[in-house]
Amino acid sequence: MTVSLAYFLYDFFCCLFDTSIDYSNVIHHTVSISSLAYSVFNRKCGTEIVMCLWLSELSNPFMHARELLKELGLKDTTLALLNDICFALVFGFARVVLGPYLVYLTVFADNPLMVKIGALGIQFISIFWFYKIARMAVYKLSKGKKKPVKKLQ
Repeated sequence: MTVSLAYFLYDFFCCLFDTSIDYSNVIHHTVSISSLAYSVFNRKCGTEIVMCLWLSELSNPFMHARELLKELGLKDTTLALLNDICFALVFGFARVVLGPYLVYLTVFADNPLMVKIGALGIQFISIFWFYKIARMAVYKLSKGKKKPVKKLQ
C-alpha cells in the first residue's frame, strides 16, 4: 500500500502538470491518496483498500493500450475497437458490478468514517467515468453503421 500511495502521489503531480487539468482525475487522486494515507499511517482497513486498488486497477492495461494504439497510429483499427470493448467491459464489471458490493461491505462494517467517505467517493467517480466510457463505446460501435453522406452535385 505504501508503494501505491507513492505512485498515486507521483501520478497526481504528473496530472497537474498536463496540458489540461481533468477535475474528475484530480478528485480520484485526492480521494485515493487520502484513503491510502489514512490506511497506511493508521494501519487500518488494509484489506478493503487493497481490494479497492485491485478492482480499480484491473482495467488499466486496456486503458494504457488505448493510449499506445493512438500513439502508434492505430486508433481506428479493429484492434483498437476490440481493446476499447475489453476496457469498457472490464471497467464496468470491476467498478460498477463488484465495486458497489465492496463499498457496501466497507460502509456497513465497523470502519472509520474517513474510509467510508473514501469508498463512496471512489464509487461515485467510477460511476461518472463508466457513464463516459459507455458513451464512448456506443459511439464507437455505432460509428460503422452510419450511412455515408451523398455529395450534392
